[in-house]
Amino acid sequence: MKKNQRKHEFLAKAWKIPEFAPISKEKKMQKNLLLLGFLGLCAACVGARDYVIDYDYSYQGNFRKYKSFQFMEHTSADTLTRLNANIIEDEIGFRMKLLDYEPVTEKPDLLIIYKIFPDDFQMRGYQQPEMKQWIIKEDSTRKDYKPQQYALNNGTLLIHLVERKTRSTVWMGYASGLRSRTLLVNPRILKNSIISIFDRFEVSTAALRRPKEEIEE
Repeated sequence: MKKNQRKHEFLAKAWKIPEFAPISKEKKMQKNLLLLGFLGLCAACVGARDYVIDYDYSYQGNFRKYKSFQFMEHTSADTLTRLNANIIEDEIGFRMKLLDYEPVTEKPDLLIIYKIFPDDFQMRGYQQPEMKQWIIKEDSTRKDYKPQQYALNNGTLLIHLVERKTRSTVWMGYASGLRSRTLLVNPRILKNSIISIFDRFEVSTAALRRPKEEIEE
């Protein structure tokens, strides 16, 4: 566990992540308790699966200006991530295009980084206002990150949206408790978790797709 925790801290420094981790805005608005979004995937060929979907964001994000994206070249030696790379990128790319983000090869606004962690590990996070409320004003002067520790279960997929110019993560979504063994044989579970992660992103950024006059009413 300590090894994985140190690995995350290293990644945070490498990507210049401002001291925040994936802590749900919904759970923060509801008595500051951890919201567990257990989703049951029930299908004849899949079976029932329970996992947690959550996200976090940075007050420094300039979400109204992000229009394009590109996947950062994956150099991870992690077998689980490599084996599922095509599935992950196809599904994330499809969802980003549905939200009107354009895939480009040069100077993207957002770089996308992802990784599957097969083991349990502890993460330090911060409570924040719900993103869909904050994003209307995008107040970058806010500093109210409240520390909180939480655990991620095996088979956790982390997705970072990184602002290319600053190399800082502005949004991070995750699906935890995916059971790493099933990811090797059942890509449907992985695809459904990505869909759920970006459903949260779509709801959180819905104000960006509404006329400003309507938002201010």
